[in-house]
Amino acid sequence: MHDRDDEQFECYLKSFRPVDPGPLPFSASGIPTSGRRRVAFAVTAVGCFAVAALLLITLSNRAPRMTDKTLSERTREPNQVQVSAPALTRLAFDDHDTFVELISRKAESQLPPMKGEQSALRVLAKE
Repeated sequence: MHDRDDEQFECYLKSFRPVDPGPLPFSASGIPTSGRRRVAFAVTAVGCFAVAALLLITLSNRAPRMTDKTLSERTREPNQVQVSAPALTRLAFDDHDTFVELISRKAESQLPPMKGEQSALRVLAKE
């Protein structure tokens, strides 16, 4: 009995013919085309925003480089209102006399003069 089952099984194996598999029924990426466009648009927008922010930060933090020539020209101009703090620090270390002259001019232009006996600062200083 055992031989008969073996013979039937062998006949079954001999008649077996494997079939080639067909393609899988789903798309390769799993994301629809409209979803891909949205993702690409979002990535592009974030990239543009990051570049714009980087440029804004870089350009706003850039301190103007001032040479002795530009500093001397700026100290001569009475309309010059602002000089950056790094430029004033550099001027104080490099050329102390020019720095004192610049600060004196700024003080004279922003504070009232104390030349007269009845000037407001002299009266306040006496009290």
